Amino acid sequence: MKKNYLFASLIVCVFVFVQPSKAQLVADFEDLALSPESFWNGSNGSGSFTSGPIKLINKYTASWASWSGFSYSNITDNKTVGYVNQYSAITGNGALNSKNYVVGYGSDTIFLNNPANMDGLYVTNSTYSYLDMLNGSGFSKKFSSNDWFKLIIKGFNKNHTQVGIIDFFLADLRFSDPTKNYILKDWQWVDLSSFINVSYITFERASSDNGAWGMNTPDYFCLDNVKIKGFTYILTPKINSINSNIEFDVYPNPSFGGLTISGKNNINKIDILDLSGRVVYTESVNETKIVKLDLPNKLYGVYIIKVCSNNMMAFHKILFQ
Repeated sequence: MKKNYLFASLIVCVFVFVQPSKAQLVADFEDLALSPESFWNGSNGSGSFTSGPIKLINKYTASWASWSGFSYSNITDNKTVGYVNQYSAITGNGALNSKNYVVGYGSDTIFLNNPANMDGLYVTNSTYSYLDMLNGSGFSKKFSSNDWFKLIIKGFNKNHTQVGIIDFFLADLRFSDPTKNYILKDWQWVDLSSFINVSYITFERASSDNGAWGMNTPDYFCLDNVKIKGFTYILTPKINSINSNIEFDVYPNPSFGGLTISGKNNINKIDILDLSGRVVYTESVNETKIVKLDLPNKLYGVYIIKVCSNNMMAFHKILFQ
């Protein structure tokens, strides 16, 4: 266990830049609460939701009971045809046999908590899009030779400059060898390692099947396990004006969600801060020297533990996996 020191009340605390984190951060959406066979489409008007190190944008129009952007789901029905089954992945589950996954429709944007280097993500077709391409419908055609449906992924930095673009085909029937033609029906990894120092990512679709009003193919796809290689910088506390050296322990580190904090002085309060300084968890403690935390929401990546003892406080960097 690494020893840490609790400093007296004359602390001056600032955030400084240090070397990039090597920890991989993952948004797997399992931290989002859903009843079995259900979905969230933004009808509460929140406009977004978060998982791990990312925020996903949602737009809900109450007058039309319609949405765009991102929703999330655990629906397993991959048989029902059409719009009534718009919240389903053709796989019937999330990537790597998980329960939750994200459905994208229309204009989709993901924001990162901090500028970061990407690793990649998993994508597949929605049931709605897949079955329309496979069989056709009253609006869209049955895919045949030379048809295609693709996902266009773009990365942007904090200055809104595009730093990368990836075209990933969700269906491609242009091969001369018919055994190579496909309509994607499982989860596939998309490598985004060329996206360096990105602040947000956008997703668009394009299709060979178009009409007078634009694309005929249902404008949906599914997403899971967004992986980030590590923040391009970490903000960590720097302590000045040290007046005492009361030590305490925080373990395990790395942590999977449970923490024990112990020291020689009574602890009054514990805060967990993200790297922007925002408090993501707080707990008041009734004068005890040992505190055990079991965090209700899954955290990923590097955070700051702030421990308060009367008029003293201390900071410690911790990695959640």
